[in-house]
Amino acid sequence: FEWGSGKFQIHYKTEISDPWTPSVVGRGDGIQRFPTSLQFKARYLRLQMREPINRVYHPDTPGVDKTDRPIFSVRDWNITTHPGGGGVFGLQSLDGLQYMTLTYGLRQPGQWMLASENEIITRDLGEPPDFEFNTWNHWAITVETVEAQGINRRTSIKFYKNGQPYGLDTTYIQPVTRLT
Repeated sequence: FEWGSGKFQIHYKTEISDPWTPSVVGRGDGIQRFPTSLQFKARYLRLQMREPINRVYHPDTPGVDKTDRPIFSVRDWNITTHPGGGGVFGLQSLDGLQYMTLTYGLRQPGQWMLASENEIITRDLGEPPDFEFNTWNHWAITVETVEAQGINRRTSIKFYKNGQPYGLDTTYIQPVTRLT
């Protein structure tokens, strides 16, 4: 059974507090296929379907007029992430359960970002993709405890590439026991 919709739209957003951004809008016969080259820089996706193509009777009233209802279904929904990136360097606890790593191409090709366990401090650095492969680069990350109160501390993290500030200066709230 392959029921779908005559009209659909895919929305995406990066952070939970961001507004939804419409991306793909389509009309069709209910079976939609998207090219594998379709990419979103997103953490959240929403599929919205309208104009059902089929109607189905309730199991207790088959064939009875005005008891059929519109139906939507999704036969297959496959989302893959960009598989080409990974950690470049970082800090890790002795047991390996806590880490903070500068990564390259983890979510998008050419993108530098900071990654951590459970995304405690995972953030894009806010710079355009970087494809400078023919030059040596010097990276530095400074980590400073700005304030500690109770069980939490406010930590400032700054990035430098070839001696120049790179990306967004960020401040995070994290447990005082993390990576100590």
